[in-house]
Parts: sequence; C-alpha cells; structure tokens
Amino acid sequence: MATNDNKFQISELDFQGIKDNLTDYLRSQEEFKDFDFSGSGIQQILNILSYNTNYNSYYLNMVANEMFLDSADLRASVVSRAKALGYVPRSTQAPRANVYFEVNVGTDTPANITIPAKTSVKTRIDDVVYQFSLTESIQATLNRVDGNGNRIYRSENTLIYEGNALTQKYTVDINNTDQRFIIPNSGVDVDLITVTVQRSPTNALTEKFTRVDNITNINGDSSVYFIQEIESGLYEVYFGDGSIGKALSHNNVVVIDYINTKGPAANKAAVFTTSGRVSGYDYKCYTVDKASSGADRETTESIKLLAPLHYDTQNRAVTANDYKTLLLENYGNIDAVSTWGGEDNNPPVYGKVYISLKPKDDFVISDSVKQQIIDSVIGTRNVVSITPEIIDPDYLYVGVTSSVNFARELTTKSAEDLRGIIRAGITNYFDTYLNTFQKYLKYSRFVNAIDTTDPSISGSQTTLKMIKIIEPEFNANRTYTLNFSNAISNPHEGHIGAVKSEDFTISGQTDCYIADDGTGVLNIYKLVGNTETIVRNAVGTVNYITGQIIVNNFAPTEMADEGTTMKFSVVPAKQNIYTVRNQIISILPEDILLSIIDDATAYESAVEAAGTVTTGASGTSGTGVISGY
Repeated sequence: MATNDNKFQISELDFQGIKDNLTDYLRSQEEFKDFDFSGSGIQQILNILSYNTNYNSYYLNMVANEMFLDSADLRASVVSRAKALGYVPRSTQAPRANVYFEVNVGTDTPANITIPAKTSVKTRIDDVVYQFSLTESIQATLNRVDGNGNRIYRSENTLIYEGNALTQKYTVDINNTDQRFIIPNSGVDVDLITVTVQRSPTNALTEKFTRVDNITNINGDSSVYFIQEIESGLYEVYFGDGSIGKALSHNNVVVIDYINTKGPAANKAAVFTTSGRVSGYDYKCYTVDKASSGADRETTESIKLLAPLHYDTQNRAVTANDYKTLLLENYGNIDAVSTWGGEDNNPPVYGKVYISLKPKDDFVISDSVKQQIIDSVIGTRNVVSITPEIIDPDYLYVGVTSSVNFARELTTKSAEDLRGIIRAGITNYFDTYLNTFQKYLKYSRFVNAIDTTDPSISGSQTTLKMIKIIEPEFNANRTYTLNFSNAISNPHEGHIGAVKSEDFTISGQTDCYIADDGTGVLNIYKLVGNTETIVRNAVGTVNYITGQIIVNNFAPTEMADEGTTMKFSVVPAKQNIYTVRNQIISILPEDILLSIIDDATAYESAVEAAGTVTTGASGTSGTGVISGY
C-alpha cells in the first residue's frame, strides 16, 4: 500500500497499486506538491509508467517460471530443463505389426530371395490408407512347393512399421558453426532412425553410427550419435567432438533414414496388401500379430513427471519402480504398468521381476512386442542376475445387478432414458476410478455414484458378482485355475449358489454348468425339468477364503452360445472388491443388469401385496394399508 513516506514503495505488483505508489511518491516531492494528479495529462503519464512496470514484472515472473521444471509452461522450456537431467522426450511411435512374407518364384530355383528395406505394404482403417514398411532387408528361403508346382519362399517373422520411409542428407561444413542436422518432420519415430556417414559426395564408403544414451563406454573413436528435441518440436541429430564420440570431418555426408508416422491411428491393423514385385516376383504379406504400440509424442506434463524419475533411475533397472519408469519413458502405448519382485509373487520366485502392462488400445500386448520391450528397453539396463518376465493383466470383471427407484414427478425422462444414463454412469465410474492396476471397488462409493446419477433417483438396491473369463480348449482335458483374490461367500457349510459357470456341452450332455456344493467341491450340473441333476462329481475345488477355483480335467465340447470363452461368476463374501499385483477390476456392458422402478408403481404394488389382512384371533380378514406408505 502507498504511504506518506517520501521513499518510493515497491511492494505492489498490480496496476492500481503501482499507480497509487507513483502518485504518492510524486506528491511527496517538493517539485510536484502543487500538481493536480487527477488531471488528464499527468494521469496518462502515470498510466503509461504503471502499465510498463506491471508488464515488466509479469514478464520477469514468467521468465523465472520457465527456468524451473515444475513451473515451466512452454514445451521448449520443459524440454530444456529435462535435457539437463539427461532426458530425451519420447517421440511419436510408429505402430508395428509382426508379419512374414511369401514370394512365389514359379519354377525358378534361387538360393534365397532378398526383400529389401523400405519394401512397403498397405492397410485400410476407417477408409484411410496407411503404409507399413520394412526398416531393414530380410531373406526368404524355400518353404514349400504348392499344388501347381510353384516354389514358395518364406521369410522369418519380422516387424513392419507404419509410416513413410524417408531419407535426409546433409553435407558437413566445418566452417559453418551454425550447421545443424535436423529431421524436418515432427512425426519421426526416433527409435527407428538409422544414421550413416559417407566419406564425401564422391567417395561412397559409408560407416554406420549408433545412438547412445550412456557415454560411459564410448571414447573419441566411437561411431555414435546423439539426439535431442529442439525448440521447434523437431528432433536434431548431433555427433561427438572427438573426445566423447567420433567427430565428423569436412565434406562428410550425413544420411538419416527414418520413418515419418501418424502415431496410434493404425493400431490394430491386421490385413496388409502388397503391390509391385520383389526381385521380379509376386509376394504376399501375412499377419502374425496385428499392429500395436503406436503412440503420440510425449506430452509436456509427462516430461515434467518422468524427467526427474529418469534421473533417479540413472538409466538402470534395479528396483521395481526403476522398471516402471523405464517402461513409461520408452514405450508410449502404456495405459498402466504394474511391477513387483519375485519375492512378492504368489508363490515366490526368487531371481525374477514381473511386469504387467495394460496397453491403451487393447487388453493385452502381443508376445512379439513383449520380447521387443525386453530386448530393447529392459535387457541392456537390468541386473544380470535378475530375469524380467512380462505377463498379461489379470482382469477381474464385476457383474452389477441393480434395482433403481425414481420419482416420476421429479423428471421428464422415461425409464429407458434413465436406464441409459445409469448404464453410462456405471461405465464412466469404472473408467474413472478403476480399469487400472492397484485400484479397489469401494461398494458405498459405487452405489452412491448410481444414486446420484440423476436427481429423480430416490434409491437403489445393488448386488455385485465377481467374474473371471477363461478360453477353454474344447475336447481336450485341461486344468484351469482362477484366482479371484477375494473371499467367496460361504456363510455356512452347505450354502450353495456362490459359484456358477456359463452353460456348455460335455460328453453329449447339453446345457450343463459348473457350480459349488457349499463344501468347497465343484460339480457339473444340468437342469432336468426343474430338478438340478449332477452330471459329473468333483470336477474341481473352491477355496472360499482365498477365492481360488481349480477345475480339473475339464474337456467341454462347445459353449451353449457357440462362443469361445466361458464366464465363472462368484458371490463375494464382502461388498468391497480388492486387487493384487497384476489384477485390474473392469466391467463388460452385458454384465450390467438394471431394473428401473417408478416409486408410485412400487407403492401401489406394495399396497396390493399387503392385500387381505388376517386378524388372527377372529379369523376375519379385510383390506389393509401398509404403514408408512
């Protein structure tokens, strides 16, 4: 605030405070004591001075904010701060599919067929055509002779990547101190860059340079390059100075081959078509694993989160959190990750670390992507004596049965409208609070979410079931273990109805199902009329305390719905549902069963149910009304 002191006060930062301080300061000076500071002329001067001071203070505050990772807002500032921690922001990542190629050479007999790098195939998703390419040459060898006598050559399984295969060349000019080797496309996948250096435009001798993130094992003769994101959001390749990494020479030609990708748009591509020929022959592409792992470039918020964690891991994987950080840093298609040491596994397996990944666009990741992650992300950073293993998430589904009451006078919506709103609300609740690792379903909060979906809802009665899904191998005796990791309802021995499977056919018996007998034994039943009949005794066990179900030597012929999966539903002993390790609580649309009940209709039904009241002593009867309705 302004004071009568003749010293200028600098404590105010807002416009009016600055102006008041300037006015009071000038009033306190002998030279200006007779001035009318409300006059328009001097007011304009004071306004200009105040605005200028206010602008400068704001600018300096923003500059100061951009100097620190936590408070920086501009991406260029965040990237610059992260660089000081040795962190390179993740680029756009190209979807990759695991495929093999077949080449029809007719009756020719070549030793092998070379399928060159940049050979491309195409796929179509939502009427958009995407191109996938090989990043390196592969060989196809004789596989078989078809029925027409044509010799078919086949390649090993290989990865193809979505995007245009491009090349950028620079001629080194050591006299140009401002020369930079910039990749001019923002969609580059930096993990797929290949850098070679040609001696000169007239000397075709080349040398391949490799990317490094760790300088401890390189010297002045190491053929390596480094990469960084620059201020425009593009990526720049740079080289050593002769002490750390080999320096470039004048007139060298830097050749950068890269993939310019559209990111996750082509994930799930599964059918690829070819055009043209390979070595003069027709060829085809066959899918082993559909395309996955495509991701947008790392967000600014993600950089601010992961850069300090990267510095903390020191580019090595020792603790479980180190593995988590490395995966989030290097693999952009992760929606969630859970890691734990083998000593925390059930049963314990010492010398292992377990990793479970939930991808953004699917339920699980393919085996080829798992191996690629182990080879390229983990294998060079983990402790030699520890074996990493990537396992799929264990989905624990929830079945919801809810009777929801509503007051018709409080809404213009129909019962069907409310049903749709409540169903969407339940799905949104799972997407917001569950559907990831280490999240638990709290019954009271979940029911409250249903009750507050719409102001007209007056209450609900909701029951939950836990559901596991298996893929039975038909006509083959197999043992299946299902871990619910929550106690299963068994209030007393002989209590039945806690465990039940979907219907199936076995040994010629249709509409069979597996259920417990209340003593921890699973039997196969079927209904004959209204009577439950045992088809086969003791096909498995239930541990009501641990929530583990084991089905032994189970060989169904088919499912009743002709599907390939089977659901097991169990009643939990407690209303809250918890997860461990790689479990994720989720829900499927078909497992949401809703009854929407009008309060007025419920009241009339209750009155009618009260019906005729018997007096007991006299045996007379009459129409009664339930108290409180």
